[in-house]
Amino acid sequence: MTACDANIRVKAATTSCAFAENVFLAYWMDYDNPGVFSDSDGLPAYSPAAGKILAAHCDGEPVVCNAGDGGYVTFPMSAVEAYNADDAGHYAASHETGGVSPDTGNDSSHRSRTPDASSDECDPNYEGACLDPNSADYDCEGSSGDGPDYVGRVDVVGDDLYDLDRDGDGVACDA
Repeated sequence: MTACDANIRVKAATTSCAFAENVFLAYWMDYDNPGVFSDSDGLPAYSPAAGKILAAHCDGEPVVCNAGDGGYVTFPMSAVEAYNADDAGHYAASHETGGVSPDTGNDSSHRSRTPDASSDECDPNYEGACLDPNSADYDCEGSSGDGPDYVGRVDVVGDDLYDLDRDGDGVACDA
């Protein structure tokens, strides 16, 4: 298994991260707007490697998605619940999604799933992954850090409390 980011993992021999991220987007769209893909056989996700839309079938917790071509993607339900319409819009505007975007389907007024600003669910200094604000320390996945918690690529939007953005470019764990 290979980590594409802090949440999405793929079977590297059969699945690209670009496809996996598109599967995540389609899963979130269906979660946010149930039935948006009711006329499709599975969740439509664009595979840049194959150059076409593939149907992904997902279930469970963590969510496990399979595509007919051997594609295998997994991510935690907490990542889906933390994702919101702004995240989806930014992603779709900057990635090759094959036309599958938050504006696809019956309802483009997706409700936000961002944790309430007064909640303690996610550290507000980071975006792209939900970091536990009560953690003693985070280190980058694959680094020599001692944790206890680890995270993949994440944007720093406030104070970098865990010193994850060593080069100061606003993107942590990107080296």
